[in-house]
Order: sequence, then C-alpha cells, then structure tokens
Amino acid sequence: MGDVIQFVRAETKPTDYLKKDRSDVVERRCAEMKRHFEEMIETNMVYVGLTTRGSAKLPDHLLDEKKVILSFSHKFFIEDFGWDDLGIYASLTFGSAVFQVVVPWEDVLSIQAGGKLVTV
Repeated sequence: MGDVIQFVRAETKPTDYLKKDRSDVVERRCAEMKRHFEEMIETNMVYVGLTTRGSAKLPDHLLDEKKVILSFSHKFFIEDFGWDDLGIYASLTFGSAVFQVVVPWEDVLSIQAGGKLVTV
C-alpha cells in the first residue's frame, strides 16, 4: 500500500484579500452599509451600486464603467453567496459566464430594495 495523503481545507473567504486596516470613519460607514444590507436581504432582492475604482473583484468588461449595479438575493440559490465585515461575495452570471464577485463595503455607493434607498 502507498502513503496516505490527507488534504486539509483552508478556511478562507473570498474577502480575505481586502484591506483590514480601515479608519474609524470608514469602519463606521462600512458597518452601516452592512447593517442595511442585512436588513434588506432577508426579504428582498437587493441592488448594490458600487464604484469600480476601488478594490472590487469584477469581470473585466465591467471595469470600464464608473459605477455598476449588482443584484443579490437568497432566491438566486447561489451556493457561495455571503458577506462579512469586509464585503459581499457571490458567483454571479454575466451573459453565459459565471464570475465570483467580491464587493468591499468601502466601494458600495448605494443599496436599494423594496422601495428603500440607502446611501451613506
């Protein structure tokens, strides 16, 4: 018999590459955006407006735009959809291609759902 090789899965998140040393002002703004997103996503499709000039991970064809609006919903049943203190992440479909986007809270310009618009 040969050697047994064990694989250990690293517990990483798509947002691990983002800066974690934010100023207090930026930290409060990000926490506020996250709070609004969490409230809205429970029952709605949420439209997140973001700048492409930050550190968001987006498909190349969107990087030429100044602003982009992405849709997130639990109803999409996206396996890797989630968020944490650093941002939102999910594999979204663009045309026929799937791309894992990462949206840092710092890059979020607006959040809209159910007739409510939040800009912080």
